[in-house]
Amino acid sequence: EIDHGYKISTLYAHNDAVMVTPGQVVQAGQVISTVGMTGQTTGPHLHFELKRNGIKIDPMRYLPRPKAAKQAKRPNPATP
Repeated sequence: EIDHGYKISTLYAHNDAVMVTPGQVVQAGQVISTVGMTGQTTGPHLHFELKRNGIKIDPMRYLPRPKAAKQAKRPNPATP
């Protein structure tokens, strides 16, 4: 888990290899781990969580989307 300050943290799980140590300061773009398939998985993947005040929040609101995805309308989960 990486503490970004301002009560924001990110969690990266199912890693094959972790390239950083607890307490290490990391930079944007730095490789922190490699994708793996630990635990009960069906294939290699990244389990990513974004948390504010320790509560999981939707990371898609904060991550850049690929150009093709920007053109497609995303469904509004608040509407039935």
